[in-house]
Amino acid sequence: MFYLKEFKFFINESTSISQKSLLGMISGRHLDKVPAEALKEIFTWKIIQKSPYSSSFYDKEKSWNSTENGTIRISNHWNFFAKEKMHCQTIQDIGDQWAKGIYDSSVGKWNIVKTYKLSRNNRNLVRNLSHNLFQEYNSKMHSPELIQLRKLISLKIKDGLVTFYSDLVNGEVLKITPDIIEISVNGKKVKVDIVKLNDFTLDVDGEIIHKKELLDKKIIWD
Repeated sequence: MFYLKEFKFFINESTSISQKSLLGMISGRHLDKVPAEALKEIFTWKIIQKSPYSSSFYDKEKSWNSTENGTIRISNHWNFFAKEKMHCQTIQDIGDQWAKGIYDSSVGKWNIVKTYKLSRNNRNLVRNLSHNLFQEYNSKMHSPELIQLRKLISLKIKDGLVTFYSDLVNGEVLKITPDIIEISVNGKKVKVDIVKLNDFTLDVDGEIIHKKELLDKKIIWD
C-alpha cells in the first residue's frame, strides 16, 4: 500500500499551521503564556488552525462567520465583541481564562468542557514539552518504513506512474509539496492548490488514493 499525507493540513482565509510549525512556535518561546497542558492537546489534532489575531486554536476550519458543529476551541478569551457582533459566546458563565470549548450549533454557543491554569513554572513546562514533542516528531518522521515509502513514491513519480484527477484538471504528477501538486497538462506545468479542492484522487501505479486518505494517514511527504 502507498500512502501520502498533506504536511500542512488545511488552509483557509485564516491561518493554518502544521505540527512542525507549532513545534517551532513552542521552541521559539512564542507560546510561553499558553498552558503546556493545552499545547500538548493541540499538538495531537490533525488540523490545527490558529487565529491570526491571538493565541486561539481550532481543530477544524473556522472563519469569522462560519463554525462547524463540534469544533474544538482552546483560547483565553470568550464572549467578546468584534466586527459589530459578539463572538465565541459560551453556554456557561466564564470570564477570560484558558479553556477548551466545543461548539454547539443548535444554540450557537461554545460548551466549556475544560479549563487550564498557568502554573508559575509554565515556561519550563513548555520548554520540556517542546523537547519531548521534537523527539516524538523526529522519531515518527524518520522511521525506516516512512523513509522507504517516500523513496518508493518518489520513484513512482519519476517513472511517470502517478496521476492526479479532479473535477477541474487531470495530469501526470511531477512534484508534491505541502499544499501544491505540480502536474503536467498537455505538456505544460500546472500547480494545483490541493487543500482548496473539495476532493481529488491520485492514481499511484494503479492504486487510487482520495484526498481524505491523504489527510488521515500519518505519513509525511517532504
